[in-house]
Amino acid sequence: MRRNRRVVPVALGAVLAIVGGSGCAEQAVEGPAPRVAVADAGRSCGAGDLGLGGLQGRVYTVPRTTRAIPPFDQMQPVGTICTDRLAVTERNGYPGFPGVGARYFWFGIDFQGAFAVGETGVYNFRLTSDDGSKVIIDGLEIIDNDGYHPTRTSEAGVLLNAGVHRLEVPFYQGPGPLALTLEVGRPGEPYEVFQVDRALGARAAPTVGQAVAAQGMAPRQDGT
Repeated sequence: MRRNRRVVPVALGAVLAIVGGSGCAEQAVEGPAPRVAVADAGRSCGAGDLGLGGLQGRVYTVPRTTRAIPPFDQMQPVGTICTDRLAVTERNGYPGFPGVGARYFWFGIDFQGAFAVGETGVYNFRLTSDDGSKVIIDGLEIIDNDGYHPTRTSEAGVLLNAGVHRLEVPFYQGPGPLALTLEVGRPGEPYEVFQVDRALGARAAPTVGQAVAAQGMAPRQDGT
C-alpha cells in the first residue's frame, strides 16, 4: 500500500487552516462495518440518513477509459446509498462495495453529507482508496488521492472551527481491487474510522445532535 503525505497551503474560512503531515500515531484500523441504506436512483435514503451526521452517495457508471474522478454533477446516477462511515477495506470481487449490488468495476460514488465538531482544533484525516478519491470540507479540497492507482493512502491535518461542516468524498473504481476508508485522529493519537454521526473533539463521543445542543451550534443557512 502506497502512502502520500503532503504539505498544503493555508486557507481561511470555516476550515481555519490546513496543515502539513499528520502527527497521528501509525496504526492500521479495522473499523466496524458501515451502516448502509439503499434507495432508488436519484432519491434519498430517508431523512434519518441524510445531511448532518450522515453521508449520501450517488452511484454512477463510469467509462472504461476513466483515469480520474469524473464530473459527477454532469452525470445521471444509477442508484443511491447512505452510510455513517467509509470503511471499505481492500477487496477484489465479491462482496464488493456495500450497497452497490453486483457492480465490482467501473463505477463511481459521490458522497456528500455533514458532520459536527465539538471543539476547535487540528484534526488529521487519512484517506485510503483504490482507485481515485478526495476529501473536501466546506468546499475546500483537503486530500487529493485521485488517479488510476492501486490501494494508496494520503493524509493531511486541518484546523476546524467548532460547528457544523460540509463533507464531500468523491470516489471512483476502475478494474481490479477496490478500497475506500476515511479515518480521523487528533495529533499524537491513533487514527479511527471516521463516524460522521459522532461529533469530533468530544471525549465521550456524543452524537451529532448532543454536540450541536451542547455548543449552541446550528447549520448555516446553506444547509451545512
